[in-house]
Amino acid sequence: MTTFPFDPIARLWVNARAKRRSYASLITALEKGMKLAKSKSDKPASMQHHALWTHIIGIEIWSQKKLAGFFGEPIGEADYDPYRPPKDTPWDELYPMLQKVRQDTIALAKRLENAKISDEAVVFHKGWGNLTAKGWLLYIITHADVEFKKIVL
Repeated sequence: MTTFPFDPIARLWVNARAKRRSYASLITALEKGMKLAKSKSDKPASMQHHALWTHIIGIEIWSQKKLAGFFGEPIGEADYDPYRPPKDTPWDELYPMLQKVRQDTIALAKRLENAKISDEAVVFHKGWGNLTAKGWLLYIITHADVEFKKIVL
């Protein structure tokens, strides 16, 4: 996983913005993100588009593992690569795969809300440092939206 030179700033930005958000608003944003994904799912298949889709899916599954850490569960691998779908995943399977992954993220968000996870509790992100539960959710939302905007034509 690559990191950005502004990662400490990104961590502060995502945690501070997320702290002011409710779980309901984050869940709504996760749902809204699927509308953007749907609009990109009919774009022409290409190696670049396929790579972006598998990257988005892999990062979200990896992030789910990190979110599970707030419940004392294993946080998975340090990198997202083991969670990225294989390069030979058929194009027509990617959107349904993301739908399932996003449903799982939304279920985790609801579980976090019900557990009343403290805004001070954190789980480590390899590049950005310690993120709160809401910070991780905002990271997922922001990451996917930025990546989907790269899919053009």
